[in-house]
Amino acid sequence: MKHVIDINETGTDADVLTETGGGLIKRSLLGEEPLVAHLDDDEEPRYVLRNKKQGVTVDRTDGTEEYAPVGRYSGLAVVTDVRLLFVVGGNDQDRRLSLSLADIVDVRTEDGVVGSELVAETEGGAAYRFPCKGDLAEVVEYFDAAAGIWRRAEQRIERAEREFKKLQDYFESGDADVVLAATADVRETLDAARREAEPLPTAHEKITDHADTVEAHLADLERRAHSERAEQARERAHVRWNDHEFEAAFDHLDDAAEAYRDAMAVDAAEPSEALLKRRCETLSEERSRLAAAPVERAEHAVDVATEADDPESTIDWWKAAVDRYETALSLDWGRDERRFDGDPDALREELASAAEHLVEAYCDLAREHIEADGEDGPTDSGTSTVDLDLATQALDDARAVARERFPEATDEIERVQAQLDEYTTDDGTEPTASAPTTVEASTGPVAGRETRVDHDGQLEQNHDLTASTKPANEGDRHSNGAAVQDQDADTDGTGADADPDGTAVGDEEAPATLEAVDPEQFTNLVSAVFRETGWTTTLFETSRESQYDLLAETDGPIGVTACVWTFHPESVEAVDAARIERYAAHLTHAEEGDAAAVCSMAPLSETARKRADEHGVEVLDADDLREMVAEHGIDLAEF
Repeated sequence: MKHVIDINETGTDADVLTETGGGLIKRSLLGEEPLVAHLDDDEEPRYVLRNKKQGVTVDRTDGTEEYAPVGRYSGLAVVTDVRLLFVVGGNDQDRRLSLSLADIVDVRTEDGVVGSELVAETEGGAAYRFPCKGDLAEVVEYFDAAAGIWRRAEQRIERAEREFKKLQDYFESGDADVVLAATADVRETLDAARREAEPLPTAHEKITDHADTVEAHLADLERRAHSERAEQARERAHVRWNDHEFEAAFDHLDDAAEAYRDAMAVDAAEPSEALLKRRCETLSEERSRLAAAPVERAEHAVDVATEADDPESTIDWWKAAVDRYETALSLDWGRDERRFDGDPDALREELASAAEHLVEAYCDLAREHIEADGEDGPTDSGTSTVDLDLATQALDDARAVARERFPEATDEIERVQAQLDEYTTDDGTEPTASAPTTVEASTGPVAGRETRVDHDGQLEQNHDLTASTKPANEGDRHSNGAAVQDQDADTDGTGADADPDGTAVGDEEAPATLEAVDPEQFTNLVSAVFRETGWTTTLFETSRESQYDLLAETDGPIGVTACVWTFHPESVEAVDAARIERYAAHLTHAEEGDAAAVCSMAPLSETARKRADEHGVEVLDADDLREMVAEHGIDLAEF
């Protein structure tokens, strides 16, 4: 019998595998069972090595062990696709030693006493020596390939297990997103281990079983991580919801719904399918409540405003109703499908109605102040100055609302204004109009040109601002939109305007900061900023529902005309998203402008800035204006 037997040549029914040997002349192989009995059912033998007397020697760091055959029995070494198995025959029993291919780090041949030795070294540092007279070259080559396959496959499995342990720690720390971001990499490592073991059928089966076990644990963790991510998104949604950031809240609920769907798509046991479905149902109910919340808040404000007993509370709640309807109308702007309840056309009607009621509430408050000390009609003493000021403020607030939201309400405002005017003169007669103010020439050149429009919408005059006229102040404009200059205004010849009592009022201290600019001069200041940068401007008195305050034009290869809206904190508390959307919509229909800009000392909400960015509306805020005023040396004393 050969000392090195290739099973691929002899077949698995070779005598060396199926018989114990022996007889009158033959040397026995094993004493108890044939070699095949020592192999697993799915194990495939590749080579069998034989020696007569030496058996196998194991060199360890703490000594040497020898396993030699007894009597006429032999020493056998079988190389399979999963291990190196040594079986040494004996009278009483056969002894066996088994090495997994994954544990073998080196296989080589060395010259021995009676021929070559097959030497297999393990990770633990032991060297297994099997003397054999046959040609061991092919055996060593197979070992190198098979052991390398096993080792690389096992290393990948171990790497996947280490990564899985890290992901468990991340999950316990609440970092579900980290877990979900890394699961694909762990799966790829497991797949690589399976592919690595494919050349060895039995090895592939064992590696696959091991990889499947790790992947099953990974799937459990992934399903739990998706569920945890959904719960975290729900919590964020509730926080945003409580802060009335409805779009952000809905985005988080959408994220939660997606995470629950992802969890149910993972083939794992926990959380259970029933539990995930119940959570999805709860989430669906929350989405429905959130969709209705903005309109319900607006309707609640209307109900409270309607039941309010005093004008101040009525105003507060109608203002809340206006703000809330504006919010409801602005939600999901630009989306193909609205997530929130409320038909936009119906919401616009409700918004107009709330604005109308707010104007009425301001008018009621003005009447209350007018009548506070003058219930018997105008007298020589008249109503107290404080009450008249409060009435005037209420009417100014009413006009601001009407101008922006409900222009039809101006008739009611003017009726109350007429009632107020009866109390603003000592003799009870209709007050006379004050004289127009003289407009002084500015002292320095301005780069652009300014055009003003009269109350009929016609050009009143062109000013070549390189020679320069100072922009007219708000008092120089007609109430219906005209900007007027009167060269016949009363002056005392000193360049200063005169009060009715003859007192000069010209040399006031110039404002030191942008915030100190007269609110009525703010649009003129913005116009000056544009002109200093080379634009030509056309001013209008006040913005209506969507009408701009000025047009700014610039020449060049491609001319640009911008519709510009200006806001001072005293005229508007903050610029909201709904206002930006109206201006963007106006621009789409306006023939005279191809760009839009908002210049505001009043703050812009985060949503308003987002809408402006989406619609291409340029924003110049207080910081931008402050920088441009400083850069171009604009004298704030003129404003």
